[in-house]
Amino acid sequence: MNLYDISGDIANCAVAGVSLSGATWGLWRWHYRPRFLCGVPPLGVDPAHPESVGRRSVTRGFVHHPRVFAQPIRGSQADHVSPRLYESLKASDSCRRVLVDEDGTLELPVLLENHGSRSALNLAANIVFLPDDKIRLRDAVAESLPMIVYAADSESLSPRARVMNADPSIRAAYGQHLQHGFVGDGVWLRGTLSANCWEMVVVKLAVADNCDELLVIYTIESTDGFVRARTWAQLCTLVRSPESVGRRQQISTKKLAPPATSRRSLAPRLKGRL
Repeated sequence: MNLYDISGDIANCAVAGVSLSGATWGLWRWHYRPRFLCGVPPLGVDPAHPESVGRRSVTRGFVHHPRVFAQPIRGSQADHVSPRLYESLKASDSCRRVLVDEDGTLELPVLLENHGSRSALNLAANIVFLPDDKIRLRDAVAESLPMIVYAADSESLSPRARVMNADPSIRAAYGQHLQHGFVGDGVWLRGTLSANCWEMVVVKLAVADNCDELLVIYTIESTDGFVRARTWAQLCTLVRSPESVGRRQQISTKKLAPPATSRRSLAPRLKGRL
C-alpha cells in the first residue's frame, strides 16, 4: 500500500466522519426542535375537568393535552373552510363556549406554548378572528412578546391598542389590494419563546348581534431550520348572557324580523374567505 492509498483512505474516513456528524447533529436538532400548542384554553363556561385539560408537572408546571387546543389545518392554502373541517372542529375537544357580555363584547384569552426542548428564535405568530364582517377587535395585550394590531375600525380601539395598530395608510393600501378577499382583525406577535414556556394573549372583541360562532386562525413559524410555518384553527360557540338575549329580542321586534328557527352554520358563510 503506497502513500497515495493511505491518504485516500484517510480522506474518505474524514468525509464519512463529517457526514455522520452532520447527520447526527441534524437529527439532534430535529428531535429537540421547538413544538407549539396554541388556542383558547377551557374557560369557566366549559364543563372541562383539570384531568381532561392536562396534568401537573414538576419541571413544566402543567402539561396540556394537544386535543383541547386548536387543531392543525393540513391544507393551509385552502380558500374556504370545508364542511368536513368545520364539523371536525365543532365536534373536537378544542371547541370552546365563550360568554358574550350584554354590551356585545367578549374577553378571550389565547395561550401560545412552546413544549419543545429548544427556544423558538424569531418566533412569528399571527392570530386572526373570523368572520371578518362580524368580529371587531377592541383591545389586546400580550404577556411579554412585542405585538402589532391590525383592526379595520381603529377609532373603536382602546388607546393602548390604537398605538399598536397599523398605520392608516397601510390599512388603506391593503384594503385596495385585497378588495377581492378579506383581512380579518387580528394580532401579530414577534420575538423569542423559550422552551417549556407559555405566552398569554388576552383580546377584547366586539361581536355582531347575529354572530353565534367565532373562528380563530393561528399561524406560527420560527427561524429554526426544522420548524415550518403551520396553521391551526379553533371554533368557539358564543353564549349570550340573559341581558344580551333580551336586548337582541328587542332589536328583532323593532325591526319586525321573524325569530330564527335554526342556527346557521359558519362554514357556508366563510366559503371563499379562508
